[in-house]
Amino acid sequence: MTTRIADPKSDAVPGKQRAAWADLCRVVAIYGVILIHSCGAAFYAFGKSPLPDWLSANALDSAVRVAVPLFVMISGAMLLRPGMQVVSTGNILRRVLKVFIPLVFWSAAFLYRNGALGSYGAGLLAMFSEPVMYHLWFVYMIVGLYVLLPFLQAIYEVLRSRPALSVYFFVIWFAVTSVPQYWPLPVLRIMQLTSFLGYGGLFILGGLLAGVDRKAIPRWACIAVYAICSGITFYLTWRFSEKAGVPVERAYVYFTPNVVIASIAAFLAFVTVDLSARSAAIAKWLSDRAFIIFFVHVVVLEHVRFSSAIRIATEHLPAGLVILLISLSTFLICGVIAAAIRLIPGASRVAG
Repeated sequence: MTTRIADPKSDAVPGKQRAAWADLCRVVAIYGVILIHSCGAAFYAFGKSPLPDWLSANALDSAVRVAVPLFVMISGAMLLRPGMQVVSTGNILRRVLKVFIPLVFWSAAFLYRNGALGSYGAGLLAMFSEPVMYHLWFVYMIVGLYVLLPFLQAIYEVLRSRPALSVYFFVIWFAVTSVPQYWPLPVLRIMQLTSFLGYGGLFILGGLLAGVDRKAIPRWACIAVYAICSGITFYLTWRFSEKAGVPVERAYVYFTPNVVIASIAAFLAFVTVDLSARSAAIAKWLSDRAFIIFFVHVVVLEHVRFSSAIRIATEHLPAGLVILLISLSTFLICGVIAAAIRLIPGASRVAG
């Protein structure tokens, strides 16, 4: 979700043109994260609000469940390139600090806002036990991927040159990581094979898929697969929730087969996109500020959701339109905040 996380400019192979499609994908993904969180209130009102309102929230949420996997795959696409040198210990530390310093800064800011920072910032130690805000888990996960980057690079290099092994690798990854989300496989537990790279698998997959010949990718077929899988997410969430009588997020989990396949299809579709110079410039501008947008969006969303304008809109507009209005307003305000912060000298090192 970030400029600092696999920036297409800073992490590209020297001499390579900046990947405009990756900028666009990152911008769409950060908006998707905001939309997911904008749907929360309506989604959790299952059984307490009109069914059409809940279905609208479910449809929007299902459509953007690919957002987080896309971020991970983009990072892999930018950091895993053919022939790149295995990162050194110093390089790993540099990458980790680029993410960790803003994490500390914003964690302190959120704790201060909530009156929990404590004397001399003692409350900040809490961030080493759990994220101080619910959305920050993603940054911790990215730090973990950076720590493992030399090993992920080595795996990528082997798989890149051996297609059959790549297929085998991802069949195993899918069987261990995705299939048990719906169909637990006792044999995996007996074999002590209960996890296999997790988000690292998506990271490597992003690197491999980014190397596919763009002209060989059937864009509309990818879009169709994405739409079908997102529809399955919508349907399963509806059925699970109806059966339980409470909102059930089981089909929303990022490793479910429906979300994983939708994410792969969406990623490939983005790879095929060509942007005009103006569109690429806009995407680059927003992409460069995505890290700050990610950090601040939950606070901005809170204020937007309870604003008088949204309360008035809720009385006159369908729930789906209200959610879109909330998410777009939050996105735009966060963009302005990010732009203002970036005007401060040295802010990018501290705030992202």
